[in-house]
Formats: sequence, structure tokens, C-alpha cells
Amino acid sequence: MLNAKNINLDEIKPIFAKYSILIVEDDATILKHFQEVLSFFFKKVYAATNGEEAYALYKEHKTEISILLSDYNMPKMTGLELFKKIRRYDKSVILMLLTGEMSKELFSDAIKVKLNEFVLKPVQLKTFLVLLYQTLLTIEQEKVIQKQNKELKTIFSLLEKHNLVTKTDLKGNITYANKNFCDVSGYTKDEIMGKPHNIIRHPDTPKAVFKEMWQTIQSGNIWRGRIKNQSSDGSSYIVNAMIMPVLDSMGNVKEYISSRHLITQEITEHEKVQEFNRYLKKNLINLKSKSIKTIRDTHSSKLDIENEIIKEYEEKYKTLMEQTTLIKDKNKMLLSTLNLREKELQDVLIKHDKVYDLHREKIDIEISKTKVAHQQVIKIKALYNDILIEKNELEKALETVKFELGKYQSRVKELEDVVYHYDMNKVTRR
Repeated sequence: MLNAKNINLDEIKPIFAKYSILIVEDDATILKHFQEVLSFFFKKVYAATNGEEAYALYKEHKTEISILLSDYNMPKMTGLELFKKIRRYDKSVILMLLTGEMSKELFSDAIKVKLNEFVLKPVQLKTFLVLLYQTLLTIEQEKVIQKQNKELKTIFSLLEKHNLVTKTDLKGNITYANKNFCDVSGYTKDEIMGKPHNIIRHPDTPKAVFKEMWQTIQSGNIWRGRIKNQSSDGSSYIVNAMIMPVLDSMGNVKEYISSRHLITQEITEHEKVQEFNRYLKKNLINLKSKSIKTIRDTHSSKLDIENEIIKEYEEKYKTLMEQTTLIKDKNKMLLSTLNLREKELQDVLIKHDKVYDLHREKIDIEISKTKVAHQQVIKIKALYNDILIEKNELEKALETVKFELGKYQSRVKELEDVVYHYDMNKVTRR
């Protein structure tokens, strides 16, 4: 975890370089110090010495400024008054208040303006940089999540047209159900809202399926599988299901979206074909038995009866084969449509997963880069300590020189007095 001890300045700089900051401080020395330090990291650093100047700068460059750092005690307008004015128009900009003390009233006012962070005086540079870096990582993650949710909405709108779509909270309670779901399940939206999703669970479906499903989606992954459900009237229907977790700005699962493609008809058609094949075999056996029995019992009309039976069989066989062909063609067409839809959905999901993995990898890289800066900070700190030691030694030497110089000046003055008296005595003797 990144902290003031292991921060790597070179590795965190690429994140900072994407953003700009506005600093508001009435002390010119402190403001200059902030500008010099933060200019090394940020894309651009804007500075203002009072609230009114800061507000004017913000309005001019609000599309660039991502973070606003202001001292609390400011001339013309306090830091919180400035933040309150900005919050009316911008809910996303990061607001950080610089203060030397905390009070209940100040904390209450900060909550009202939705302050993001307090920065306590005196400011520790490394701790402050870590706070800024973590804030910027949050912004980066929010951008990734927003992009993913936008893509998810696109997928959701496509699925809405043909599939059974529901949303649930983390406990599995239904928060949304589309018309297709209500039509197939037999429940109205009023009946289904707030109910656990297992209200449509069919007893034939093993519990192990749902256990595996929950383990998958709770870990942030997509679950796919075939499920048999039960509608409100007790009838069953079969679906190909896909359940996707939806993440919040912090990367945590906030809800689940379920998309189900109805395949009951395809499976029913397949079962009909199998049933027909069994029926056909059975009838062939019966026809042969009937033919043999008739031949034995009626030798005189053997040929006519046989022809009649064969004709009857041929007509039935022809009809059954036509029905079989129609069912197979329909089944083939439905399966082709299903495969096409699943392929399109798979392509969209693969793209979604790749984008997510890419952004996740970038964030991991940025975070991993922070592990090297510690040595550089130690070197800078050591150099700074050496400079302080050298400065102290020079100050001591300077004091010694000043002391010796004072002694010499006193001695010179004494000598000047002696010479002066000597000259005066000389003149007097003359």
C-alpha cells in the first residue's frame, strides 16, 4: 500500500501529469513554495491569493482544473465559501481544504459543501503527495468505471429487445424487470419488485448450480449457464442465462444484471423430433405385425390386404416425414438464430472484458510504479540533511568569524586611541 515511506516520485508523476490544480493561499511565500513543488508533478498549476481571484480563475479554466486546494482563512472569501460557490455548478471537481485546526462547526460546513479532503497544517510534503496521488487514482478509476458502465448500458439496451432482463441488489432482491421477463414468468412488476430472484427457481435445478453462480458473480466475474425456471402458474421454461456484476466508482460490486434467452421452444422442438422418431419406429413394428397376422388369417385376399396396408403405411410415413422435415428445418433455423445472437453477445462481452482488463492493467502498472520512489526520497532527504548540517557548520563558523572580527575591531580601536593620545602628547610637548 502506498504511503509516505515508499512513495516513488518518478513513478507517480505520469498520473499527476494528466491533471491541473488550482491553489488558493494568501501567504505569498507559502503559495510560491506550493507552485514550485507541484509544478514538477502537475500538468499545470494555477494560483490565486484570495477567493474572488480563485473563483474567476476557476470559471476561466474549469474544463482543465481537476483539483482545487484552498486555505480556510482567506481574504474576501473563505475557502469554504469559495467551495460552496463552485459546488453549485460543479459536483465532480475535487475540493481540498487547508487548515490548521478542526472544529465541529468546520467539519459540519465541510460536509455541506461535499468536501473531498482536509489537509492539516503544517503540511508534510510526502504525505500530501500520497493524498493527492490516491485522489487522482480515484478519478482514474471513476473514468474506467464510467466507460465500462456506458458500454454495459449499450449491451443492456441490446439485450432488452429480445431477452428476459432483470437487475438485483447484492442480496439477490429484484430491483428491475423488463416486459419480456414479466410476460414469461407470469408476474407483474408490482408483484416481482423487491422479491428474491429465487421466486422463479424450479425445483429440478440443482442447488449446486446456484452456489457456483453466486461464487462467480460475487468475485466480480460473469456467470453463464442453462437454467430451468418456474413461472407463477407452475409451468416451466428454460433459458440460457448470463449474469453480470456492475461495479461502482471504487471497483466494488453494487448490483447484478441478469440476461436470459428463452430456449424452451428449441428444446421442446427437439423433444418433439425425438418423440416422433420413437412413434415412427413403434408404428413400423405395429404395421409389420398387422401385415403378418392378416396374411396368416386371410390367404385368399393376401395381396389386396398387403397392398392396402403398404399404401396406408406409405401415406402415414410420407406425412410423418414431411412433418419431420418441417420440424427439423424450424429447429435448425431457431438454433442458427440462437447461435448468431450468442456470438454477437460474446463479441460484445469479449470487447468489454478486454477494455476492462486493459484499464485495470494500466491502474496496476501505475500503482506498482510507486514502489521505487522511496530510495529517491531517502536520497533527497539525506542531501537535505547534509545541507542543513553544512548550513549549521557555516553559521557556527560565521559566528566565530564575527566574534574574532569584533575582537579585532576592539583592538584596532584601542590602538587608534593610543595613537591619538600619543599624537596629542607630541603636539603638547611642542
